[in-house]
Amino acid sequence: MASLISKKKAESMQDLIQVWLKANHIKLQVDTHRIFNAWDEVTGTGAYTIRRFYRDGHLYVTMNSSLVRSQLLMRKSDILAEMNRRLCCDPLFCTRDKEMTVVKELTIR
Repeated sequence: MASLISKKKAESMQDLIQVWLKANHIKLQVDTHRIFNAWDEVTGTGAYTIRRFYRDGHLYVTMNSSLVRSQLLMRKSDILAEMNRRLCCDPLFCTRDKEMTVVKELTIR
């Protein structure tokens, strides 16, 4: 871990956290948790969400209400755009490119 951080120059806390997450191999878990939080914040349907699964840019969400599911399906593109905007602005989310699309596809069941 000492070799990952240069002792000669000052590092920002954000950069140090990113290095620590990668060095301890928990970056993927933290990013997935941030994606799930973004889903809950953007949609406000945490109480109706049964299961969430994220892999390779695809977020799968299972809802327990058909009414809520149909309303979310109508707003699918807006939800994706807002989630990606929030994730790219999140300082703890590990991305190199701030313009990168994090959640590319959304499947609501």
